Amino acid sequence: MNEKFKILNKHIRSVGEQEKLKKLNSVYREGALELTGTGLSGNYKEWKKFSPSTIFSKVEKDLGVIAETVGFNGKSVWMQDNHGKVTNATTHELLKEFKLQKLLEQFEFANPHSKYFKVSLKNSKEDYLFTIKNTINDTTIEYIISKTTLSLDKKIEHRKDNTRITVFKNYRNIDGIKLPFEINVEIPEFELKEKIKIFKYEFGNFPQSVFTSPKKDAKDFKFLKNNKAENIPFDFSGGHIYLNVNVNGNKGRFILDSGAGKSVIDNGFIKKLGIKKQGIMKVQGISDNADISFAVIKEMKIDNIKLHNQTLITAELSPLFKRATGTIVDGLLGFDFLSRFITKIDFARQLISCYDPETFKYNGSGKKVKAELGENIFFVQVKIEDKFVGNAGVDTGAKGITIFYHFVKKNKLEKRKGLVSIGGGLGALHKAKTVRFKKIEIGGFKINNPLINFPITAVKGAFSAKSKIGNLGTNLFRHFIVYFDYKNNVLILEKGSNYNEKFPENRSGIQFEYSRNKEIIVKFISPDSPAKRSGLKEKDNVISIGDTLVSKFKNLIEIGEFLAGLMGNEVQIIIKRNKKKEALKLNLRDSD
Repeated sequence: MNEKFKILNKHIRSVGEQEKLKKLNSVYREGALELTGTGLSGNYKEWKKFSPSTIFSKVEKDLGVIAETVGFNGKSVWMQDNHGKVTNATTHELLKEFKLQKLLEQFEFANPHSKYFKVSLKNSKEDYLFTIKNTINDTTIEYIISKTTLSLDKKIEHRKDNTRITVFKNYRNIDGIKLPFEINVEIPEFELKEKIKIFKYEFGNFPQSVFTSPKKDAKDFKFLKNNKAENIPFDFSGGHIYLNVNVNGNKGRFILDSGAGKSVIDNGFIKKLGIKKQGIMKVQGISDNADISFAVIKEMKIDNIKLHNQTLITAELSPLFKRATGTIVDGLLGFDFLSRFITKIDFARQLISCYDPETFKYNGSGKKVKAELGENIFFVQVKIEDKFVGNAGVDTGAKGITIFYHFVKKNKLEKRKGLVSIGGGLGALHKAKTVRFKKIEIGGFKINNPLINFPITAVKGAFSAKSKIGNLGTNLFRHFIVYFDYKNNVLILEKGSNYNEKFPENRSGIQFEYSRNKEIIVKFISPDSPAKRSGLKEKDNVISIGDTLVSKFKNLIEIGEFLAGLMGNEVQIIIKRNKKKEALKLNLRDSD
């Protein structure tokens, strides 16, 4: 036998004799969980069971203000949040992940004739470093095994979108099996660190019901009238869906955001309401990670819907939108709101309807598009220009259609002609380019000549994902009536009354911001744009566009929409530069 497999088999024997290892086919462990640096701690429970063909798994994490259970019954993945809401989270990638986990934990990689694994070995002074490649997915695993104890000290999983580092400590002998009682997990990309201290292990043949998804959904909402809330009006501005939300008796303005894995409330808004924040941690933003906390909201009311005891993320939300658009945003209604209902969005009529999933029946003629749920976000297959195909996130909290950075670099899309801008959401800002593509297809529908943007500088957050092609915003979905059905993991698309409409787009190449004195300042000028050719410069103070004073606009969104309506024309812009007024000609005819 090759030396590397001899070492691996010594490692396995150090864990326990073959007969003893059979106990690991059904194991339970319980302990204390701490998220390092967050102030959050609580309980950890895990059940695992192996059959010849699959693995069964359930993990409970309860940190007080947030809790989650994730289960795998051998065929599908389910999640239950701290409100009792159950969601089917099965994806092809997760099924592959569980298959890989089963084979690893049953030491299949130590089989020299394995059809699943290819193993290489490097020696250091104190450790054996094994690199394990597999045929199931793109994950490469490193096992660092101590030369002294032959114990597994560290496991490093290099996944497509992140790296997971697990350190095992404090091994003890339980019923003839050597098991770790301290487990530290780190995901550097998310700046996440977990510490798990195990209190006990138990072995036994658990009933299959342990791994079965709960049959009943706990309802943390109610309809005040009937069994639905129909035709709730919304304001559609700047590509965002704004809804009026009453929070503990106070009026708020929230964005309906299917790209938010959890609902968010602004730090300033909860301070005004006298609500305390709990914990602090990092979450993945668009181009970097962002600091967040949590808050429990006693009551939220949206039209005919009332929700109680909701745990929301808290973040610096309103300042972000104030800088970018000049608008006030008190929160985001994300997955934990949308998943409670079948939600219908009619963009043309600017109306939303919410239905009880248990009683709703769809009788329309729309196209049902299969969706996968990943990180609490729907992903559907799209095709761009007949050659770029992949899964993209469904994100009503974003305006544009976006292609992710890895796909841009792989296909050299950054070389295409387009307008450069500064973009970003929660997290850092990044440079992006907006390019006109020939077409995009989703669910059999085709939208011609869409504008698609993408980062042209390296990013860390969601836009750095390598397992997905991109993100679909409201610039695409405004052509449709859209139904979100999380119960059946389906997105339903119907042609809206504006399906064939050509929406005006601001292609001037100007981005604005407010100065401290609330004056309209040029923030960024795209190279090779009408704005650049007009002689406009960054930090110019804009006084008027055409005959309209910019002070008359309510926010920056209105200025952008005004410019979009002027496309194809030449317009005079009055600016103030170095305390002197100047008149410039902005030719909007020379843009696509």
